[in-house]
Order: sequence, then C-alpha cells, then structure tokens
Amino acid sequence: MKSPIILSVLACILSLNYKAIGQDEKEDLRHPIEIEREKCHSSEENWTTYGMIQCEQIALEKWDKELNRAYKELMNQLSESQQQLLRESQRKWIQFRDLELSFQSQVYSDMQGTMWSISYASASRELTKNRATELINLLKDLTAGK
Repeated sequence: MKSPIILSVLACILSLNYKAIGQDEKEDLRHPIEIEREKCHSSEENWTTYGMIQCEQIALEKWDKELNRAYKELMNQLSESQQQLLRESQRKWIQFRDLELSFQSQVYSDMQGTMWSISYASASRELTKNRATELINLLKDLTAGK
C-alpha cells in the first residue's frame, strides 16, 4: 500500500510544472527534461521514495549537462572580459549551490520521515535547472537576430 505522504509529495512535485492557464494542449512550453521528469514521477514503479529520488537524480544529471552546454556556447559568444566575468560568476554560483545544498542537507537530515530526502533531491535539481535556464536565456538574448 502506498503511503499517503509519499503520494502527497508526488502530487506536489508534479504540480511544480503546471501548464499556463489557457495554453493550447498541443503546445507544451516546458523544457523536455522537465517533461521527462514528470513522466518518470508518473510511472507507478516510481511511487516510492527511492523511485522519486531516482527521477530527480536523472533530471539533475540532464540539467547539469544542459548547464554545461549553455555555458560553453555562451563563452563562445562573449568578449574576453565578459568570459572572465562569466567564469567568476559561475565559480561563485557553484560555491553558492554547494553551500545551499549543505545547509538544506543538514536541515532535512534532522527531520523525521523519508519524504525529506525527496525534497532535498528536488532542491538540488531545481538549483541546477534555474542556473541552466539563466544561461540558456542569456544565450538566446545574445544570439537573437544573428
């Protein structure tokens, strides 16, 4: 029997990526990684703590690859001084990410229940997704009209 708490967490995770109100069903503006992650979470075999964490981990790995791809492409579009600033910014972001995850890990490890390990995995993915999206959007801005 599935735990009501785990099913509630699954519902919360899936609701994070809702479609915009009035959006045409044929037009899905979500990133393919997030669509895949939602499908992973929707699969009944992943309605366990382990399965949900695995879905988040797979998506995290894909977002990390996407972040690195966008970073490299962005570096190719920038002047030397801009490249240096992006390098520094990325190093600082990595420090922030690591400290933030260390903090969240400590907070969640003190809490009762396995659902908090899912929350930690989701937070890790979300941080990387957000940074990747920032770089992707900057790259789109820089290459618009080229």
